[in-house]
Amino acid sequence: MRVLLINPRYDETNYRYKVNKLCPPLGMGYIASMLLRDGHEVEILDMEAERTEWHSLPALLKKGPCDLVGIHGTTPIMHYIARCATLVRETWPGIPIIVGGPHASLLPESVFNEMPEVDYILRGEAEYTMAEFVRRLANGGSNSDFADIPGIGFRNGNEFFISDEIPLIDNLDALPFPAYDLLPLDSYFYKSRLVETGTEECIFTVMSSRGCPNGCIFCDESALYGRKFRARSPENVVDEMEVLVKNYGISHIVFYDASFMVDRIRIQRICRLILDRGLKTSWRARVRADSITEPIVKIMKEAGCTTLAIGVESGSQRILDIMGKRTTIGEIEEAFRIVKDAGLWTVGYFMFGTPGETKEESFETVEFAKRLDPDWALFTHATPLPATELFEMTKDSLLSDDWSNFKFSANSPVISYDEMTYREMQNMMDYAFREFYVRKEWLSNRMKKMTSPAQTERLLDSFFFYVDKFCNGPAG
Repeated sequence: MRVLLINPRYDETNYRYKVNKLCPPLGMGYIASMLLRDGHEVEILDMEAERTEWHSLPALLKKGPCDLVGIHGTTPIMHYIARCATLVRETWPGIPIIVGGPHASLLPESVFNEMPEVDYILRGEAEYTMAEFVRRLANGGSNSDFADIPGIGFRNGNEFFISDEIPLIDNLDALPFPAYDLLPLDSYFYKSRLVETGTEECIFTVMSSRGCPNGCIFCDESALYGRKFRARSPENVVDEMEVLVKNYGISHIVFYDASFMVDRIRIQRICRLILDRGLKTSWRARVRADSITEPIVKIMKEAGCTTLAIGVESGSQRILDIMGKRTTIGEIEEAFRIVKDAGLWTVGYFMFGTPGETKEESFETVEFAKRLDPDWALFTHATPLPATELFEMTKDSLLSDDWSNFKFSANSPVISYDEMTYREMQNMMDYAFREFYVRKEWLSNRMKKMTSPAQTERLLDSFFFYVDKFCNGPAG
């Protein structure tokens, strides 16, 4: 079969404070590689990466025949998924349309109710679901032939069928690597100048594990991938890194795992393999504070790690406990000490607006961020994504029912609070960025780490971005 997979255009600049990274749709790449392995013809159209304008989509669709169109998307961009499905249906009236991704996994009824053009959905980890569905469809299968496929959903007259099972894959090593050649590689992190190195790097993302055993109330990872941690073998991970470095010229890898260091023995083995193979690449990962130890950070640095991003979330132990973080202020402080002493760059994630949080606790988080002094801090409003505990806690106090407002990076508040008004919440966000970045300590401490004019230039670009954006008055 001829399958077209589309990542809709949604304007990434609306989803971040400052955009210098665009992630490739790895899930789509994995599905494409599965279909290619089964002998199908596959094309990927990443509208966001290629900056494809919506008015030009029909002409692109008409360039080649197709037997099936798949669309991927998250909850905040569901209206773009719908727009894409409408244009596909108008261009190719008889072509089946299937939608996958987090939104279809967590809110399948919403897809069918609000997107009449969509015929099928995929839930959960869809590699095997999609492969089996396409195999049966190619053999002339109809809806009655699809009902036993785990993770499938389809229209059935005026009703719809949704599989109760959300597939999770235990043996991740069995999956082929993503179909890199079908992606517009030059568009992803390509020739991005990193402050960490001061040089332009070809950057790509890798997912080495799925699932998270932790139970943070704001994270949809466990809803999408389960609480059972499933990891690719160290050999399989480093094999992929080697392919990216040697075949595609990638010089910096971003591990996109929800929590990279759940299994520290596995990480040590990955690092040892990188060193043994003489793999010349730098990399970064997202980690929990309580997973950080001096020995593991030491070997990670030896193996090319430049940066660790740590989920701090709050400077209040009470709020951390409400969040289900299962970490302490002391563990967070020790983690940052270890990473800084090792000479790695640090990123800290912070969040405002957890239910019950007071204005004083929000200010406490800002002061904690300043005291930790990560190289980069990202502040967000608490965002109740579907199927999370946070959503259940706040569903009666939501300020919007428009999913496009539920953006985790550059969003405005979407939950009402007794402690702070909407305006105060927005002001708190601006105050946090201004207090953190527009201070001599942040700039001077970063300048001490600069080793080249290129690094200094990149750092100053970031500093003046925050000066321009957030020097606009005190918090309310």
